[in-house]
Amino acid sequence: MLLKIAVIIPVYNKIEIIGSFIEQNLKHASSPQEWIIIDNASDQPTQEGIQRIKKVAEQSGHRFTVVTEPTNTGVAAAWNKGLSLASSSYCCILNNDCVLMPGWDKALIEEAERGRYAIFTPLILEPPMFSREYTMADFISSWRIFQKRNRYRFRRGFFGGVVFFGKKTYFDQVGKFDETYWLSMEDMDYLMKAMSLNLKVGIVGNSVGYHLAAATRQTVYVNEGANQHHFEQKWGWNFHVNEKRSINKWIRSWRKIYWKYTKRMSLCREQYPVTIP
Repeated sequence: MLLKIAVIIPVYNKIEIIGSFIEQNLKHASSPQEWIIIDNASDQPTQEGIQRIKKVAEQSGHRFTVVTEPTNTGVAAAWNKGLSLASSSYCCILNNDCVLMPGWDKALIEEAERGRYAIFTPLILEPPMFSREYTMADFISSWRIFQKRNRYRFRRGFFGGVVFFGKKTYFDQVGKFDETYWLSMEDMDYLMKAMSLNLKVGIVGNSVGYHLAAATRQTVYVNEGANQHHFEQKWGWNFHVNEKRSINKWIRSWRKIYWKYTKRMSLCREQYPVTIP
């Protein structure tokens, strides 16, 4: 059976969290896909848990490959390993603490075929966005609301690397993630590289996901300063300073107004369709 999407997920311990997220993404796929799990020298419970998930996935027709590294090679190296093993037409690089809506695979392929962006992410919801505690169970019960609200929403430019999706040919064109970074900024660097090749990247709202932000990286040391310095030396500008500039804050505000306007107009067209005699 020809599988369309290679889903690449690095894991490092925390099976009590990542196990439920991977299982939900398997359930939410509308058809069998290719799953590539890069285990960065996880503890024994995590390795055993991944093997249990593998059995369940394969019983449902999914192809489930587990690569166990002898040491923690970092997320960029894990993504590169997964991309090198992928044999499907599309690639989905996915955080291990993120769950996508039911039918995510079909929705993302439809967006890729639309051709708006070469590499993109669905709209990702995170707990800090809400005034109350918002869990994966809440997302599963209410994802339709957010998908309906944002289905016409899209924004070109940088996005957080919780999910990368696109045709395999585009990932091949951009090449490898920079393994100099360690657990931060490798996503921004990759998008910068894609844009330097005149590939469009951005966020789309026709599919949504939930990310339990930083839930699985709390015990791993991250040198943010070194990563930011490497990015600045490589590309000649400071990403964090640039994003805080007044002009960029204004652009983001303007886009929000534009999204609200296009949403109202779309709803108006649905309620009061124009018929041409």
